[in-house]
Amino acid sequence: MVSVIVMCTANRGRSPLAEAMLRRKLEVRGFADVKVESAGMCVYELGRAGAAVNPLISDVAKRHGYDLSKHRARPFDAGRFDEYDLIVVMEGWQAEALRQVFQLNDGKVCTLRQLAGESGGDPNTPDVAGVPITAIEAYFAEADRCLEAAFNNGPLARLLADA
Repeated sequence: MVSVIVMCTANRGRSPLAEAMLRRKLEVRGFADVKVESAGMCVYELGRAGAAVNPLISDVAKRHGYDLSKHRARPFDAGRFDEYDLIVVMEGWQAEALRQVFQLNDGKVCTLRQLAGESGGDPNTPDVAGVPITAIEAYFAEADRCLEAAFNNGPLARLLADA
């Protein structure tokens, strides 16, 4: 079984929505043997463990057919690192922190934009905490674009081709 984890800072916005979107996109394409989870890199530090999804994120998700009402913020469990075939983060600093901590130089960790096969430009997907709903809709559109592209190019496409 292939295992993917999507991570952001607090696991209350970007990563739970991208997790739900990726899971659906995989199911629609018949990839039933891919496990998708999400977590946050700073959940404990921000005092968010067990917190619900940001209400505006939940509203946007619902408008697009995703129910995030049962999601609760989870911290990344470093002890499970080896279980994941691919770790998708939202910002370059998150990818770099994981590469340093786990001494990686392979393609196991990438940003959402790198997942889409994008190698140039800004790798960061802006945080959506405390932003207006229009910025959250923009994030949804970007995540949708990146996840769609990921099936044709980049680390996810390679992983699925080898599975």
